[in-house]
Amino acid sequence: MGYHRHNCLQLRGLPSRIMLITAMIFLGLMPIPMTAAIAADSAQVNHNEPLDLMTAPTAPGLVLLGTAPSSIEHPGNPTDLALTILNRIDNLNVLPEDMAVEFAPYWLFFGRKITYSEFESNNLGANFLQTLSFSIATSSRAETSPDTNSTSLGFGLRFSILRGEIDKGFEGYADRLDTLYKYLDTLAKDFDSVLRERSDGDPVLLALKGLMMTAGAEQQTWVEKSIGLRREAIKNELEREFRANKESDIERVRETISGMKLRRIGWKLDCAAGLVVDFPQRQFDKGDLSRYGAWLTGGYELGNLSAIWLVRLLGNQNKPDESSFDLGGRFNLSGWRQFSIAAESVYRKYHKHPVDKEQWRLAFLFDYAIARNKTLSFTFGRDFEGNKSGNLLSMVNLILGFGSDRPVTNR
Repeated sequence: MGYHRHNCLQLRGLPSRIMLITAMIFLGLMPIPMTAAIAADSAQVNHNEPLDLMTAPTAPGLVLLGTAPSSIEHPGNPTDLALTILNRIDNLNVLPEDMAVEFAPYWLFFGRKITYSEFESNNLGANFLQTLSFSIATSSRAETSPDTNSTSLGFGLRFSILRGEIDKGFEGYADRLDTLYKYLDTLAKDFDSVLRERSDGDPVLLALKGLMMTAGAEQQTWVEKSIGLRREAIKNELEREFRANKESDIERVRETISGMKLRRIGWKLDCAAGLVVDFPQRQFDKGDLSRYGAWLTGGYELGNLSAIWLVRLLGNQNKPDESSFDLGGRFNLSGWRQFSIAAESVYRKYHKHPVDKEQWRLAFLFDYAIARNKTLSFTFGRDFEGNKSGNLLSMVNLILGFGSDRPVTNR
């Protein structure tokens, strides 16, 4: 009796083993994405995009050094890091001696935690944190030092009090991209019914469920794992089918956003300050504070046209009679593909200068966006009087922006 019962168990278990082996072979031949790969491929969606933020800014340190191509900065959107390289057109046969680096600490250290609602906000706190930037500039031809063998360093900071509202064109694409992202994020809920229907009619799952009824205790663990793998494979295959309908749209919108120059329209107001330290004979121990200043730059931007005004106070530690007050204006016109042009004029009034009571600066600037966050600028015009190199302005300015990932959806 015992022998017969043992044989029955063996005979009944043999088909179960054959079915189990067949199912495992079939499953092994199928491409089954693992959970980690799924998360990397579809579940984790990046809501930051690299944007074109560059508006050819001028580091405050360069303004104080007297070597800036523009005396009136256009309020803009800072990248994480920006490098400015200057050269005068009559001296292009040597390496540039004037350059500046500027960085925005909040974006460098906390950029990934900023949401789109914080990014688009125009309240004072968000404006200050997201636009606060520090810069250091160097020049061997600074107008603040009479020593031709000296080097001057300019240190500056700036931030926005008002930075305007993000233009509607960008918001429209951001909203569309947000909708597509939400589609992916809620995809599981959308196809639950289809997944259930496909799973109920899947022949492999039906075979494995039937096998579960006849499998012994030792085989049930393997059958359960096979059922889990098969269900995961059905789910991921269905998810790919659903995503295929939206993926091309997502990539197209992302490329459009990345190719747009992000602009903020409306009222703008920036605050900047800085100082200059001269190093005679290029000796660090001889460093001496020579010049300092603070200024406000504000205006209104509408579409491709903007009008900006400047109010600036400058002090001179070594020559108090050269302390001055600046008042100026600037007009910008953009929209011709990668080109933009600007004209600016600055009136300077000295407090106690024995000879020069008033001076003027008039400059025309031509900017060309050679790539995203890469701008080449040409400046021509008339500088303030009294500079060692004369008052003819003819400069080339290359600005390279790095780290421009910004949130583009409401998440």
